Formats: sequence, C-alpha cells, structure tokens
Amino acid sequence: MKNRKKFKFLSRGDLKEPSRIDWQAVKPHVVVNESLQASLILFTLAIGALKLPMLLGLWMLELVIVTALTASFYPQRGRRRALTDVVKVILACAFLSGFLIAAYFAGGGKLKLEWLAVLSAAALLALRLASTARNAKKKPDPKLAWAREALARGSVVLIGMTLGIFAAFFIGVPLAGALHHVVPNVAADLAIGVVLLSVQVFFAALLSTMSEAEFKSVVANPYVD
Repeated sequence: MKNRKKFKFLSRGDLKEPSRIDWQAVKPHVVVNESLQASLILFTLAIGALKLPMLLGLWMLELVIVTALTASFYPQRGRRRALTDVVKVILACAFLSGFLIAAYFAGGGKLKLEWLAVLSAAALLALRLASTARNAKKKPDPKLAWAREALARGSVVLIGMTLGIFAAFFIGVPLAGALHHVVPNVAADLAIGVVLLSVQVFFAALLSTMSEAEFKSVVANPYVD
C-alpha cells in the first residue's frame, strides 16, 4: 500500500487571523522627527547644497560608524567578528549605492562632489554618533538607549536604501524627467531623494509600532548571524 500524504485542516474555530500592523500604535513624534529631517535634506537638495551621491555617502558612513560603535555595546562578539560586521556593511552599502547611483544617472543626474562640504558633514556626523554612544553608556540600560538613538535609525536607513532601489527606478526616474522642465539642475537629486526619504519615513513609522517587549528582545541580540 502506497504511503499517502496526510493533511490536517484546522476547524473554523481554530483559525486565527494573520497578524496585522497596528497603525494606531505609530508614535507621532517618530513620524514628525523623520519628516522634519527629510524636509531639511530635501531643502538642501533643492538649493544644490547637497547632491544625491553625497547623501548616499553620508548614509553609508553613518551605517559604518553605527556598526563599529555597536560592537562596544556587545563586547562578547570579539574584535574579529566586529571587524567582519563593518566589512559586511561597507560591501552591502557599496552594492546598494551602485544601483541607486545608476537610477540617479538614469534620471539625468551628474556626479559633482563638493569635498569640503562632504568632509565637514562627515565630521559632524561622526561627532554626533560618538556623542550619542558616550551618552548611551551613561544610561541605566546602555544597549536600549543606543538602540533607540542609533540602531533604529540605522535600520531605517539600510531598509530604505534596499527597498528604495525599486522605488528609485520605477518612480524616481520618471519623476526626474518631469522635474527637468522645472528645476533641470537638481531634478534627479530631488526626484530620487524624495523617493528614498519617503521610504525611510514610512519604515520609521512602521518600526515605531513595535512593542516595548519586542524592541527589547531585538536589543538583546541585534545581530542576524
């Protein structure tokens, strides 16, 4: 007699609704803070003070610094694994940035870097994150404080860059074409920038719906390996 696969079906009473995102749990201050930051970045893109490649470079630097500083909160991983984490982030950011730069060029963008502005912004970013890490270590729960101030933001940036690739090509590039008739010098910067920042604001709001217990469980071990 041949073996037959058996399927166990749940009765109607056993069925459970799939878990849904509780949008009422979105923290308004998170959305406001992210929106204000996004608006400021868009303003600098609009006036030409910041170019999209510069913005991507700053995001990459932010992720690398956050990854490096996070290792100090989890010393049990050791220096070798901490260094490996940094290398992984650099490679991932370079990979993602390659696609985003391609979308930028497809939208008519031109690579022009103001090195003084880039170095100044990078120095300020490094000082801010170092200060955040120092202040977090003074809190009763350093890991939790660091996660709220830096890790959560880093996650939003990384996810935003990842999923922003699709939005950049399918929405950003056509939008850049339309903006070329209005602001030709910054059309690609604005179009790709607004798409990426919109994705970041959305995921920041999504992340804010996590309960305190869920957040603390992630903080206990934020590494995926």
